[in-house]
Amino acid sequence: MGKREQKKGRRNLTVCTWNIQTLVENFETKWFGKDVWRVVEGFTLLNFSRPLPVNGEVVVRNEGVGIILDPQATAAWRDAGEGSSRYKGIKAKYFSDLQDTGPDTTNHILVVLGDFNARVGVLGQSDDLWHKVIGKHGLDEGNLAGENILQFCTANQLTVMNNWFQKKNIYYGTWMHPVTKKHHMIDLIVMRATGRVSCRDFKVMRGANCWTDHKMIRAKFRVRFPRVCATKDKIAFAVHELSLKAKKDEYRDKLEDKLRVNTHSLETSTEDNWTTVKLSTTAAAEESVGRERRNQPEWFEENTEVLTPLIVAKNKAYTVYLTKNTQTKKKEFRKHQRIVKKAVDKAKEE
Repeated sequence: MGKREQKKGRRNLTVCTWNIQTLVENFETKWFGKDVWRVVEGFTLLNFSRPLPVNGEVVVRNEGVGIILDPQATAAWRDAGEGSSRYKGIKAKYFSDLQDTGPDTTNHILVVLGDFNARVGVLGQSDDLWHKVIGKHGLDEGNLAGENILQFCTANQLTVMNNWFQKKNIYYGTWMHPVTKKHHMIDLIVMRATGRVSCRDFKVMRGANCWTDHKMIRAKFRVRFPRVCATKDKIAFAVHELSLKAKKDEYRDKLEDKLRVNTHSLETSTEDNWTTVKLSTTAAAEESVGRERRNQPEWFEENTEVLTPLIVAKNKAYTVYLTKNTQTKKKEFRKHQRIVKKAVDKAKEE
């Protein structure tokens, strides 16, 4: 990483997703019609949307959903009430829950990734419906599940990153159909459309090998993390004071008193006990040795009560500007800069 990139606060971020929970080569599910199928030793498979053959006719089995429950999940399902109507709405509930979480993260980097079991297709020559939602590179035609994904992305200003980068077709397929041997792109990486320029690469990692029929997918990002301004709490303790015997004895006595009052207990968690020790230690240090004093000019020390609030307000405005990076926030930060400069010049003249 170059010096220029370090100053900007940009960092490389790599995210991956890999579906390794599949039924590849374990056993096949090629039965028809039954909504509930007992597998073995309490495991249950919920199966629906597969038509029954009539008079020996051949029925194409290209759609359907199956959910396998272990004994504990089977018991919970039966207690809640059996019936396919209770699990047909799982996908709809997923999108509803995802929609509820979206608005709370508008100021953060948002990446949703995983096995969506949906084909979103590619952007056609005259297709303006999914403009800025998908790119023109990739595999497959879309299906109904993929259309649901694209509608959700459009409503929330999201984009599917899989098909924005031109690559060989072998680097788009994430899953191979066991019968047709055709590769499909059903594992997706979705992010906010306004941050698409921060994604530098997408690739299917074909060399990753595991007991699964899915391929790992990887995306690389260049992101900017807001710089956090130092606060008073981060000023180091004046530990050099402990070289004096009087200060050392004072710190030891105060720490013993606080630990005697705030005793740890075996009934509380390790986290709570650690918090008690930490607070006692820092409180004893504050009262005995205090914090390091910064060498400030005389004019600043004389006007610290006036200048400090102005500087704090300016730092907060700068943090907000780095986070949101809009012209409005930039103007607000510049305004605070001018106020601080005017106050500093006045303090120096006096």
